[in-house]
Amino acid sequence: MINICQKILCPYFGEQGHNYGCQRYSRSGECHLQSITQLQDNEYALYTNDEAILTSLKIENDRFFLEDTKYAEDLEFQQEYPDFFNERSFKVKEIQRVQQ
Repeated sequence: MINICQKILCPYFGEQGHNYGCQRYSRSGECHLQSITQLQDNEYALYTNDEAILTSLKIENDRFFLEDTKYAEDLEFQQEYPDFFNERSFKVKEIQRVQQ
């Protein structure tokens, strides 16, 4: 099984400790990517066996967040108030390219 959220570098996917899993939705099954295609999920992440769909999911995920006001507000808040976050705090990541 491929962890989609991790593989496409979703900016709301937490990879460590108490911040593991989706930090945007209360359950990963509520993710906007579920409207594109039915994906396997648990409370933490979305999964697939089909590596061929990862590129299209990455494109759609990036498009969604670049148009999303909450994402923009979260990034701005982090930049304005860096002292509110410690090394264990989850911080929304900027959109990143997937390394081939």
